[in-house]
Amino acid sequence: MLVKKVVINSSPLIVLFKSQQAELLPQLFSEILVQGAVWDEVSVSGRSDLPALQLPKVSWAQRVEIASV
Repeated sequence: MLVKKVVINSSPLIVLFKSQQAELLPQLFSEILVQGAVWDEVSVSGRSDLPALQLPKVSWAQRVEIASV
């Protein structure tokens, strides 16, 4: 069963991008939400590592501002 919505933090995003397994996320979850601060942490301007370059390009990740979890 596909989980509808998930909020993901930086550690799994970084590990999955670095291991080239990030495409597993949209296979497991229908909506992947990345809180703004997490998005900024992963895709810091000026960094040239894989997570920083790839996160802004993927279509399946949605940047959101979450008041509380």
